[in-house]
Amino acid sequence: MAIETPPSTVADSTDSGQSVDELQILRTWMQRSAIGLIVVDALGIIKFVNPAAQALCACMAAQLLGRNCVALFAQDLTPAETLTMQNSLAAAQGWSLETLIQRMDGTQFWGNFQLVPVEDALTGTTLRCLFLNDISNLKHAADKIQRLSSFDQLTLLPNRAQFMRSLQQLLSGAGDAGDFVLMVWIDVDHLRTINDTMGHAVADLVLQSIANRLRDASRRQDLLARLGGDEFALVISGGTDPQVLQDAAERLMRSLQMDLATPDCDVKFSLTAGTAIFPPDARYVEDLMSCAELALLEAKKAGDGAIRHYVTELGNTGTSHAQAVAELRTAIFSEELRLHFQPQLSLHSGQVIGLEALVRWQHPTRGLISPVHFIALAEECGLIIPLGEWVMQTAVKQIRAWRDDGLTPVRVAVNLSAPHFRQKGLPDAIEKLLFEHDVPASLFELELTESVMMRDAEAAIHIVDRLKAIGLRISLDDFGTGYSSLAYLSRFAIDVIKIDQSFVADITTNPVNASIATATIAMAHKLGKTVIAEGVETQGQMVYLRRHECDEMQGYLFSQPVDAAAISAMLRSGAGINLSLDQGDAQMTLLLVDDEPNILNAIKRLLRREGYRILCAESAAQGLDLLATHRVQVVISDQRMPVMTGTEFLSRVKELYPDTVRLVLSGYSELESLTDAINKGAIYRYISKPWDDDSFKQDVIQAFRHYREHNPASPFNDHEAN
Repeated sequence: MAIETPPSTVADSTDSGQSVDELQILRTWMQRSAIGLIVVDALGIIKFVNPAAQALCACMAAQLLGRNCVALFAQDLTPAETLTMQNSLAAAQGWSLETLIQRMDGTQFWGNFQLVPVEDALTGTTLRCLFLNDISNLKHAADKIQRLSSFDQLTLLPNRAQFMRSLQQLLSGAGDAGDFVLMVWIDVDHLRTINDTMGHAVADLVLQSIANRLRDASRRQDLLARLGGDEFALVISGGTDPQVLQDAAERLMRSLQMDLATPDCDVKFSLTAGTAIFPPDARYVEDLMSCAELALLEAKKAGDGAIRHYVTELGNTGTSHAQAVAELRTAIFSEELRLHFQPQLSLHSGQVIGLEALVRWQHPTRGLISPVHFIALAEECGLIIPLGEWVMQTAVKQIRAWRDDGLTPVRVAVNLSAPHFRQKGLPDAIEKLLFEHDVPASLFELELTESVMMRDAEAAIHIVDRLKAIGLRISLDDFGTGYSSLAYLSRFAIDVIKIDQSFVADITTNPVNASIATATIAMAHKLGKTVIAEGVETQGQMVYLRRHECDEMQGYLFSQPVDAAAISAMLRSGAGINLSLDQGDAQMTLLLVDDEPNILNAIKRLLRREGYRILCAESAAQGLDLLATHRVQVVISDQRMPVMTGTEFLSRVKELYPDTVRLVLSGYSELESLTDAINKGAIYRYISKPWDDDSFKQDVIQAFRHYREHNPASPFNDHEAN
């Protein structure tokens, strides 16, 4: 259907004086846009479709014109969604929805509907423009993150992220019912020693045995998880007496303390545990986990196999609950609180571009107290909002002080609790605070957790929009550990997504967490958002994140949280981080991994005139560290290595660095054990031992050639091997 309108040319607002034919631009956009446009009347009858809409629906315009759009898409919508769409069309009100849509050829795609009323100046009527966009790639990326972030591959238990999601739901229900919930944080004592002395396979058997025993000993409604490495979690709920839960946990832990019999030997191990209880110890997921972890640290001090329950810093001194509340109230209103700041750095420039403000309690007799010991108390007794107000006011005053000192301004991020976020008048209060201290809104950032946002998503969207209108930057903290809903993520006006430190901790060695982090980065960038990684502690983590386009980082690699005076010194000196650690851009690099130094030296001598840059590692762990900090095109690994075999190592390299060409050194007798890895593509080629020098050189040349052929944009295409 042609839409007839008279030509209209208006003056461009630029200084050039050049005129723009707006209607011609609109016609061109409608014809060439990848976004489908369907124009309907108040009854939903389709009057116009552009080519993109025809392609998305897999049909011609004639098959759509004159049809009712509600009836057309009714099979893809729930009855409630269908009714909402009808009402929105009738009232000419905006409406949006994400749903799975079936095309006329039977195929499906994830679509985003958006209904936009448009006034027709000629007729005085209101057209209904229904925009349809294919968001399948975004949904698939979100699904991949959700899938990878759910289960531990070795034990098949829920992993940390899934555990936190389940625990959040459990605590919400327990709070409504008035039940207690006990969390047990379990550590396998000396697992590294088992790994080093008996091998990687035996250590895995220990972890799998513990997981199976936990399943057998726990109830169906209990939560289980492998938190990572040698740590597990157990959550027992449904009790009205915390002591009953504590006794049940201790009985269960004793039932797990059994040696493991393997075909080759008996493995002796013990489990140390720390416990914490909701709600007396903590009322939120992160706080409950922190309390249980602190209790575990106390148990470790007591010795292998010990169990300890969390006791607050105040409780250790015999302080009563009423006295603790009184002391905290005094601290908030009597200048006992302190702000520390952790720098946030650009992964493009290496410079400090932001700070996260973190509260501490400078107790007059007990010294500096971590927020883990008093945040839950503040929430329980209603002091969390005054505490949050103090943090915001102090942070804004400090921004003003740094500006008055002539220091380069950097934004400061403040964590906002759920009660504070829902406080009526919060946007107005922040706007007034910034105005009073003459601080630009661009220098102030609010960090919100997923759980805070999702408790009442519609209300949260409104609050965030109001905060954004002031000019604040909004970040979503601990991404991936909560709900991670793409539908809401695309609707919230969020600027920054923070990758939780639990994914960053082993990003250079754990392909699953590496995939979660890189998929999160890709999805966030698709949505136009900045990504910052928390808990970056090693050069390898930083380089890996930077290679995968992460925008910012914070963590102990650069600095722990420090006071304002230390930050002043950093800003004054222009302190930053060296980003030149990502080495090897200009030279073809070969990594050799073998636990025998004489083998490494022999290969280095053989290849010393071939023009390669050669890196050497005596273990798989060292090899992964080098891969994290250097650009490596070819890896050669020995098959027989302790802890991790060559095929296990190269399989992990394939997941983390898929472009790297992987070769294995192996005796002929081991060829059968390599077959599966070769078939799965983990190994490009195997080199037999003992090797022929000329054949070895040729294999390396072919490996670099293979890399160049599959990476045509690589600068190494200009460097031919001899």
